[in-house]
Amino acid sequence: MDFSKSPEIVIAKYRSSSGEAALTIVGYPTPQIARDKITAMQSAQIPGGPFYFRRSGPFVAAASGGIAADEAQSLLALVNYDADVTWNQPTKLKPDEDRGGFIVALVLLCVIAVLAALIFGFAFGGIRILLNKFYPNKVFNRPESVDFIRLDLK
Repeated sequence: MDFSKSPEIVIAKYRSSSGEAALTIVGYPTPQIARDKITAMQSAQIPGGPFYFRRSGPFVAAASGGIAADEAQSLLALVNYDADVTWNQPTKLKPDEDRGGFIVALVLLCVIAVLAALIFGFAFGGIRILLNKFYPNKVFNRPESVDFIRLDLK
């Protein structure tokens, strides 16, 4: 059974018209391990009477004892693995249910917007001050380009 693969084992006793039988179900972590183990069990010489094997998913079922072959096969046919996979389980809170997360995101957005406005404002003002310091009256505040529009409204 190879206990290094962490199998789970269940044994049950059954009575039939031809005698008493033991049904052993070994659950392995993966179907691939179960496939390898059933071939090893079928090829092994196990004392204690005839053994009948069946694999269903990660389960390996073995029937043994004083039981006829057709009754053992019908007993093994009752062992079935049914995998249920559910895809619709929520992985995180819905946006309309996560009010705290919404408020945190809103405050974070406001902080980012204010920081961006400060950075761009200081950058624009700093560039303008530096250009006026190194190139006075050449880029900004040129006297010849200052025109004042006046409307003579009376």
